[in-house]
Amino acid sequence: MVDVNERQVLELTTKAGKILLESGAEVFRVEETMRRIAQHYGVDTAEFVVIGNAIIATCGAEGKEQRAKIQHIPVSSARLDKVVAVNQLSREIEQGKYTCSQAWKELGQIDCLQKKSAWVRIFFTGIGSACFCALLKATLLDCIVVFFISALVHTFMLTVSERHMSKIVGNLCTSILATLTCIICCELGIGKNLSNMVVGAIIQLIPGVALTNGIRDMTGGDYISGSVRMLDALFAFISIAIGVGVTFALCQQFAARIFL
Repeated sequence: MVDVNERQVLELTTKAGKILLESGAEVFRVEETMRRIAQHYGVDTAEFVVIGNAIIATCGAEGKEQRAKIQHIPVSSARLDKVVAVNQLSREIEQGKYTCSQAWKELGQIDCLQKKSAWVRIFFTGIGSACFCALLKATLLDCIVVFFISALVHTFMLTVSERHMSKIVGNLCTSILATLTCIICCELGIGKNLSNMVVGAIIQLIPGVALTNGIRDMTGGDYISGSVRMLDALFAFISIAIGVGVTFALCQQFAARIFL
């Protein structure tokens, strides 16, 4: 019976860690949550090793059968709503509100949490980009234009980039679309400050969560996990910069040929 419980707890803690890690949680938060859950259910021999894209969990007292589980975690977008839900569940588990099987069902529901509808995400992405543009002291017209450009860019991300492209190629193509649209609007006289508009349009592509968590992991001594996340953020920055730079260069060449 003890072995069955250990196996159940091992599966439960690994699932909780998987949801946290793939949703953008820091490594120390994942390890702490898994350890709290295991200790509450009486498995004090559990050990967890978490890196940027994998979880290794073991349990079993000395002289007894050892159990181990390895879970690969692909790098994905942040889902802070899932992080909050798992954290809250772990606190309620410590308060004795859930048995192991009940906690497993709750984790299953958290794992199946749906994102907000596409239209909601598109609308509020446009609002966020326009507000960021306003922080750069852009004009009201620029902010309005950036709202629609950002909505268009996010629609492209949801329908084309995320479904049919790798992350690097998707960031590259999306940054090209955002920059080109801003340049066209300025040429048509719809916008005034091109640089502010471009920054506002591409701000949604910046991997802020990955960068922040990478820095936190490295400062906490988790160098492998921090390096993985920093590298992911670095490639995103490079692809965005290439997209913006290439678009400006090609547009300048095109304009120079027209006016020669």
